[in-house]
Amino acid sequence: VAVIIPTLHGGGAEKACITLVSAMLELGASPVLVVIKKKGDYALPKELPVRYLFDSQTKLYKNANVVEAAKRLKALDEEIGGFNLVLSNLDDSHRIAEKADLPNTYYVIQNSIDNILKRTGKLGPIKYFRKKKSFNSLNNKDIITISEGLHQEVSTGKRFNARSIKTIYNAMDVDDIREKSFLPDPDIPSEPYIIHVGRFAKQKRPDILFKALKLLPENLKLVMLCNPSRKVERAISRAGLNDRIIVIPFKQNPYPLMRAAQGMILTSDFEGFGMVLAESLICERPTVSTDCPEGPAEILSGKLSRYLAPMRDPEAMAQKMIDALANPEDFKDAEIVKKLNAKESARQYLGLIKSNS
Repeated sequence: VAVIIPTLHGGGAEKACITLVSAMLELGASPVLVVIKKKGDYALPKELPVRYLFDSQTKLYKNANVVEAAKRLKALDEEIGGFNLVLSNLDDSHRIAEKADLPNTYYVIQNSIDNILKRTGKLGPIKYFRKKKSFNSLNNKDIITISEGLHQEVSTGKRFNARSIKTIYNAMDVDDIREKSFLPDPDIPSEPYIIHVGRFAKQKRPDILFKALKLLPENLKLVMLCNPSRKVERAISRAGLNDRIIVIPFKQNPYPLMRAAQGMILTSDFEGFGMVLAESLICERPTVSTDCPEGPAEILSGKLSRYLAPMRDPEAMAQKMIDALANPEDFKDAEIVKKLNAKESARQYLGLIKSNS
């Protein structure tokens, strides 16, 4: 099995791919993590089979490099005697997988295509049409979505026509997350805090996050687990929140910080699933999120749906956080946690091989 990912940057898709390959190994399969560019944050387990197609400087928006990457992927396929299953994750991988045109390739949709295009449209027509064209690689392909919300978007949308669509939740090792959450971490603040985990990007709506923080009790800090930058510093300073926000860089193990937090907050305009919400619930933390179209409603379901807030509404976000902090018992034994199992996700993917044969 080839599990393809563009880089090892510290996102949910990358983490899920690493977990998936590990689970497949435990089930006796022979997977390999194919990383297009040798770049990123995650440290891989020593036993994890990995192959890199390029060094970190390769520009994947250049068609010549996409063609070369496809050649290298096909050469790897020949080297190992032919993959029984190819799983392409994220846009750059999709373009390369389409060029390689290997049998039994599935394209894993990790995020909302409609919302990505809306966001890209604000960056100008050239970037918009380049991004829109990139989704042509999904036309008449076998699609995997990581949430039912994404399944609905793909099946009813007009961006491309899928040959088949199936939903498989991203691989998450619940026991491993829980165990790691009890490890010590010297970066855990001594004062009470809530936590936001995710890159600093418009999709995550830091403006709404900052406005909501101002409406919460002043003794409550915010830990932002993201890569520090001058852009982040300037945004915090402009919001007048230097004394309330603690920025902590990427961590291989973020779970002690999650467990020590008073609660988790997510203010995104869109998500594919929202893995950090599920991770927070595994750590049994009060968790609130915007009710964006894909993902969060599947995680904060049943009695937890009361902790979903309308998008772009900082007052509602703050009130949901206050309610959640007052009712921590609500977040134990969340239903979604019972549905998340790395080996079960791996079995579902490996089951596609049987379907194809």
